[in-house]
Amino acid sequence: MSLPFDSSTCSFGTPVPEVDCSAIGRSASVPRISPNGRFLLFTQGDYGQFHIWHKSADLYVKDLKNETIYPLEALNSKDADSYHSWSSNGRWIVFSSRRDDGSYTRLYIAYFDPKGQAHKAFLLPQRSPEQNMTLLKSYNVPELTTDPVSISPETFRK
Repeated sequence: MSLPFDSSTCSFGTPVPEVDCSAIGRSASVPRISPNGRFLLFTQGDYGQFHIWHKSADLYVKDLKNETIYPLEALNSKDADSYHSWSSNGRWIVFSSRRDDGSYTRLYIAYFDPKGQAHKAFLLPQRSPEQNMTLLKSYNVPELTTDPVSISPETFRK
């Protein structure tokens, strides 16, 4: 849903559904607009709101310029692909996926070109390559940042 705003009158217009979920019998969640304002990235699945648990969850894009909606085939797997974030320049997407073992979400990153196409995703590198497969914890909501993380792991744990 978007809400038009008229800056000359400082008033909002009529809400506009961006993805008509009832018409397609599916659910959409976690809408994120690209930094340039052209693309809407979201998760679509068979039902529900917490798509990280549903194998039907896939990443979709709506091109807000020409109103087309399409799945990001290069990113989607047979398992849950959900929570996602744009890079500050809109050329990269990071998202969580259960594609490796169906139990734990791991972070994947992929290039997103100016034409609105995503390219092959790869596992986000860690200091140790084994960490992704031996860590028995899930990454749920990834966020990309250009600033260094200013909190120590010890302080964060507390």
